Amino acid sequence: PETEILVETVINSVSKEDELRIMDIGSGSGNISIAIAVNLPNAYVTGIEISESAIAVAKENLKKYDLNERVSFLNYDIFSLNRDELSDFDIIVSNPPYVSKEDFGKVQKEIINYEPDIAVTDFQDGFKFYEKIISLTSQILKQSGKIFFEIAEGQSKKINEIMKENNFKEISVIQDYQKIDRVIYGVKN
Repeated sequence: PETEILVETVINSVSKEDELRIMDIGSGSGNISIAIAVNLPNAYVTGIEISESAIAVAKENLKKYDLNERVSFLNYDIFSLNRDELSDFDIIVSNPPYVSKEDFGKVQKEIINYEPDIAVTDFQDGFKFYEKIISLTSQILKQSGKIFFEIAEGQSKKINEIMKENNFKEISVIQDYQKIDRVIYGVKN
């Protein structure tokens, strides 16, 4: 349900008529990329993912839809991303590994049992990926482009600060059904 809120927030932030270039960082099985492309018929989505096995699953999931012209999955590590290859995106969306090393043992069993560790935790403080992705935006996101993240409970204040430090404005937070801050987004200044 939390990721559905992220996808709905992205979809509701734009017009379905807009032609958009969207990057999904840490695309995993492709659910975010595919859901956005299904709902935004003029969107071109590039999902980047470090795990080749996750990309294989994403490509298999993509076969269920007629989206091959508008969705692609690429094998990249965002910590060594070649910014010249990927630029001029209107939207960046990410559900990065946001559970801290300290909180990893408290994660729901269905997540621990079925998700790879690297998809859940950054093995540090939970902010490593947000800091990197937000810093990348100066190179890959268009002026007035938007960035959207799924976040963990208690992270919204620090991520808001990181976004402000990197020239984002109009920062908003959406709560999930349990009234926990779950999505944060903003506009590149």
